Amino acid sequence: MTIKNKIFISGTLFFLIFVMLALMSIRLHREVSFNLNARDKANQDLAGIQASIKWRNHVISLIADIVAQEHVPPLAKEHFQLPAGPHLLNHEILAKSGLRLVDLIALKEQASTETDRSFRQLRDKINRLYHQLDEKITTMLAIVQLDSVLGDNVSEKSTLAPYVLKSLNQLTLVALNALISKQFPDDAASIVIENQLFISSQIQLIDSDGSISGLFSELFTQIKSLELLIIESNTILSRFNKQISDAKHNFDQAARGTEFDTIVAKVTSQLSSANKKLKEASRFSLITTVLFLFIVPFLVIAVGISGLNTVILAPIGHLLNAMKGIKDGNFDVVVPIRAQDEIGKLAWAFNAMAAEIKTKVVEMSRLNQELHENEKELTRLRNFLSNIINSMPSMLVAVDRDGNITQWNNRTEQITGVSFEDAYAKPLGKVFPRLAREKDRIMTSIRERRVISTLKVSFNTGQERGFEDITIYPLVTASDIDGAVIRIDDVTDQVRLEEMMVQNEKMLSVGGLAAGMAHEINNPLAGIIQTANVMKSRLENLEIPANISVADEIGISVNQIRVFMQKRGILRMLCAINESGRRVSEIVDNMLSFSRKSNADFSSHHPAQLMDRILELAATDYDMKKHYDFKTIKIIKKYEDNLPMINCEGVKIQQVLLNILRNGAQAMHSQNMGSDYTPCFILRIAKEEKMLRIEIEDNGPGMDKITQSRIFEPFFTTKPIGIGTGLGLSVSYFIITQNHHGTMDVVSLLGKGSTFIIRLPLEQIER
Repeated sequence: MTIKNKIFISGTLFFLIFVMLALMSIRLHREVSFNLNARDKANQDLAGIQASIKWRNHVISLIADIVAQEHVPPLAKEHFQLPAGPHLLNHEILAKSGLRLVDLIALKEQASTETDRSFRQLRDKINRLYHQLDEKITTMLAIVQLDSVLGDNVSEKSTLAPYVLKSLNQLTLVALNALISKQFPDDAASIVIENQLFISSQIQLIDSDGSISGLFSELFTQIKSLELLIIESNTILSRFNKQISDAKHNFDQAARGTEFDTIVAKVTSQLSSANKKLKEASRFSLITTVLFLFIVPFLVIAVGISGLNTVILAPIGHLLNAMKGIKDGNFDVVVPIRAQDEIGKLAWAFNAMAAEIKTKVVEMSRLNQELHENEKELTRLRNFLSNIINSMPSMLVAVDRDGNITQWNNRTEQITGVSFEDAYAKPLGKVFPRLAREKDRIMTSIRERRVISTLKVSFNTGQERGFEDITIYPLVTASDIDGAVIRIDDVTDQVRLEEMMVQNEKMLSVGGLAAGMAHEINNPLAGIIQTANVMKSRLENLEIPANISVADEIGISVNQIRVFMQKRGILRMLCAINESGRRVSEIVDNMLSFSRKSNADFSSHHPAQLMDRILELAATDYDMKKHYDFKTIKIIKKYEDNLPMINCEGVKIQQVLLNILRNGAQAMHSQNMGSDYTPCFILRIAKEEKMLRIEIEDNGPGMDKITQSRIFEPFFTTKPIGIGTGLGLSVSYFIITQNHHGTMDVVSLLGKGSTFIIRLPLEQIER
């Protein structure tokens, strides 16, 4: 029996008796139904609002925990995919901004993990290299000590090996500190450069088989990689922090846009209105019942309400509860079927629909999980490839077939100062003018599908000239060529090192030639001086029998010979020959003394004598080269009285003084200072507490601030290319500060000259 038949029979039975009551009941029934629907809708809306509020609060709490901990727990993103309800209008914006923030934190966490792994790898490499070097140098020291005990000659390794080991310890300590703090300050970089220069200049003296040199080279490479890794990791983390801060701000704005006060107030008002109207209808029904009928109408109403609840309201309530369960994600609900009426059929159809929805949801969940895993793997591979490209020390630039930029790495951004976003899809020659001349070779590489390399291409960066190797690779795909990849490697230091080695070989050859010439000069010089002394002896002592015999033989008197020699100045010329020969002998002795290799032994020297001997050598040196006449430079000596002896390596201190005097003399003669200008050196030597202070002041053109700051850097020179190597003052600085534990400074003003100040300890320091 259908619901319609049940209502028709009940109405027919009581139609004649309750005509008026039925009419009022119909009216009352309509009003009650309307208000019940309104109340149910309001309750349903409130339930939906509560679910939305719960979802919103849960998402905000989850984001707060993730941001505070900087860690993304597993399955965190699934919380954003839960249904938020129809009342949360901006839930998609909130979910999207939350997912963006979670992705950024996950990426930062992954970047931090990869950076920590890189730091651990570098630490292991540096420790391994340090132990290998320490073992080799320790073995070397043991061999040297054994030779010393056995009485064998001790080579320079006995002196240099402890200094190399000390520099190694300083380098390793700097690297380990950088690994712990993940910072590489300027003072650490300065220590690395300083120790590298020392080791590079002395390594050949102690490394006979090249094994130590290779390990040192690898150690410097790892320390350079550490510096680049610190800069790169700080840049990546700073960029992530900025992006996370922006994403957190966007999420907070989205959260503020999901308030429920207005909606809750509206639904609460509707619920109150429905309840109020239901109360009024109930009161009206009671009054009608009391007024028209007492018992029968009451029974009719009771039976009607009971039947209504059993036949309609209860099944509808079951349907509503089942719908709410499906809305909350519970797909296992089943609506009980109590009759074969319309509601029973509706319940059967609803149960079938719920079962179908459950099957579809399970399948969609599986597909979403697979899609999520694929996206994670794709993201990981993309990040891995990007990290490999950005970690390379070379510049990498990718272009399409038209020469427009499609990719470049972080090293290229550092060199050009242009970010990839600004350079993308722009012509290579416009963004990177230095590579504009490579356009033809790039097109040739793409067209002919071959690799083209160009070595030692020169380029200018400000005041310096650099060199780089450029290699062009065609970008070949499965079906065609999409463009090319250009790799640029900076080989400036390599080229300079080759030039320096050539220059050193020349200097060694010239030094050896000078020493050989000095030895060769000594032999004829000794003959000249000896012959001049014999001539002087014979001409001064004319009364000896041999002279008288020869004079009588040729028919002249001894007095005539004496008068002739006096009028022609023969004896004065012989004295001048002897004096000149003596001076040449002293010059040759100084050259031989300076050209000999130092035995690295400290001994006592008088500072004034060191300065005077090097002045004589400098004057002779510049006379021979004819670049200028050192003798035209005015020398003013201001030596303090009673100067103490100092313990030092005299030859090396003379080398430092000679370098400073040469540079100052060249600077004074290379500038046009006017017709009244007289080049001048003021030399000061004085005692200063426990130090000896040596000042060399000139009145040359002076230096600007930039030149002063770099004057002691290796390879830095103000001379034209091919004239100077830029090593003289850096070697001098090393001799004073490292070998003698002193200080070396320069004070200069443009147009006011320069003053080099050297301080040496009066007491020898244990080395």
